[in-house]
Amino acid sequence: MKHILLLLLGLLLLQVLAAQPIRARLGWLPPQEAQLDSQTFLLQARPHLWWNGFAGLQPGVAIEGGRPGHTLALLLSYNSGLMTVPSPDSVLWRFADSFPRFNYALRYEVPLPLSGGQWQAHLESAFRDGLHRHGAWLAVQGVQGPNKRAEHRFAAGYRYLNRPRNASRDYLLTPDLWTTGRSQAYFWAAYRWHVTTEKKTQHQLSLNLRATGPGSQASYSWLEGSWLSTGRWRGFDLRGRAFARYGSGLPPVESRLYLAGASPEEMWTEPLLRARGWVPATWLESDRGRQPYHLHYGG
Repeated sequence: MKHILLLLLGLLLLQVLAAQPIRARLGWLPPQEAQLDSQTFLLQARPHLWWNGFAGLQPGVAIEGGRPGHTLALLLSYNSGLMTVPSPDSVLWRFADSFPRFNYALRYEVPLPLSGGQWQAHLESAFRDGLHRHGAWLAVQGVQGPNKRAEHRFAAGYRYLNRPRNASRDYLLTPDLWTTGRSQAYFWAAYRWHVTTEKKTQHQLSLNLRATGPGSQASYSWLEGSWLSTGRWRGFDLRGRAFARYGSGLPPVESRLYLAGASPEEMWTEPLLRARGWVPATWLESDRGRQPYHLHYGG
């Protein structure tokens, strides 16, 4: 209940910052009929259905919409435990009563009347598979250079994650790579610069900073940067990437740097590689231990 109250307070605060009144209308409307005006939230509700071999059918409802410049997306789903099936490696999933039944994910974006670029405030809150994830951040973006070929974006905010100690991790494809009973919270900042040259070559610079914040039981920080270039030469696509990170402290296992690709935290919203029921567990293990080289986790 306290999370719902915090969400409502956050939405009201964003409305105050945007200096806009609140009026809402909800209907089961197809997207082409959603005509937004500057005063009314027009929200569309549609049924949502997902299936997974471990949790079975997951019916729900997706509510999306807003008004010009404002975006709201809310997904409510229920883990029914119906129509579970044996896994590809002949192990029957056991849908435990302790596994969370209800999930939700909320995202809200609102423009801010600030100078110096296109400013937006973002609010996120989710509870999925026993993990709480909440956060808020500000972002600004703009273009520069001749013909506006260069784009830049800066964002900074706060995020909190916690999986209670009694939360089931059986649903996860890699349960040992998630921490339970130990919250983590951090401040973060990210800068991205992207340019397209006259020859259609693209370059992108990304800088990311993370530091422990209030409410965290973990203590760590890092600074990382990457450079990505893509182009064509004599009919060949050429791509190159450089990456470096410097950190201190001990991050939770779900947030560490993995050579195989993205971390479990980064893949938390990926429905196929996050959960059991799609990828055979035997693909992850061998007589030499974990073998993740063929599952790149988004990397």
